[in-house]
Amino acid sequence: MQPYEAIASELQVLLKRFGSPRQHQSPEYPIYRLRTNGLWILENLVPEVHVGVGGDLKTSTLKGSDIRCGLPLDIHRLLAAKPELCLWTIHHLLDNHFSKDDHQAIVKAVTLREIGDLQLLPFESGREETKYKEPQFRQQVIRAYEFRCTICDYDIRIDNQLLGLEAAHIQWPSNGGPDHVRNGLALCMVHHIAFNRGGISLSDDLRLLISPGMHGQSEAWNYWFQRHMDRSIRTPRESDHLPDPRHLQWHRRQVFRSDA
Repeated sequence: MQPYEAIASELQVLLKRFGSPRQHQSPEYPIYRLRTNGLWILENLVPEVHVGVGGDLKTSTLKGSDIRCGLPLDIHRLLAAKPELCLWTIHHLLDNHFSKDDHQAIVKAVTLREIGDLQLLPFESGREETKYKEPQFRQQVIRAYEFRCTICDYDIRIDNQLLGLEAAHIQWPSNGGPDHVRNGLALCMVHHIAFNRGGISLSDDLRLLISPGMHGQSEAWNYWFQRHMDRSIRTPRESDHLPDPRHLQWHRRQVFRSDA
C-alpha cells in the first residue's frame, strides 16, 4: 500500500502525458473509482470526511491525510509470484485502451513497485492476435494518399521501398476505430507520432491544427509543423476515401491537446 499523495502525484503526470486532453487532470477520480471493481483498496478512508456530495473524493481533505492505496494483498502476491500474469495484464490493458504506438513509452514511464521492472515483450504463446489487419489497412491508406504524407508530402524510398511512411488510425482500434481507409491517414513518422500524442489534429474541413503545447525553436519546428499550421492537407484521390468527420471529432475530443 502506498500513500495517496505519492500515487496521486505520479498519476497526475501520467494522465497529463497519456490521458485524454483536459485543462486539469484529476487523479483523485480514478484512484477512488477503481475500488468498485474489487481490485483496488483505499485504507483509512472516512466517507463522511473525504467524500463529497457528488460521490468523489474531496481534494480539500486529501492533503496530509493518511489514506493509503493499493492492490489487495492476495492479488499483489499473485502478480509478484507470476510475472507472466502481470505481463499479460499489462498487454491486455494497453491493447484495449491505448494506441499501440504509445505502449513502450507507457511501460517505461510506469514503475512497478515490488514486482520488478518488466519488459514489454511479445508473448511466445497465448498472445491474442491484433484486432486490426495492419498490413491490409496500411496498404489501402498509403495507396489512397498516393504514397505520400498527407501533411508534408514526404515520400522517400530506398530503391522501391517506402522509408518511414506509415498508416495512422484516426480513431484508435482500441476505442472502436474501424480498419477502413476513412479512418486512416498516410503520415510520415514525425507527424504520426505527433498525431498519436495529441500534438496535432485535423478540423472537419481538413486543416492542420497544432496544439498550444507543441513548440520548438529550431528550423525543424518550422519545417515539420509551423509552416503547415491551418493549411489544408493533401486529400486522397477518391472522395469516398476522405477522413470521416466522426473519427476526426473523436480524435479532437479524446487525443488532441487543444489547451496548453
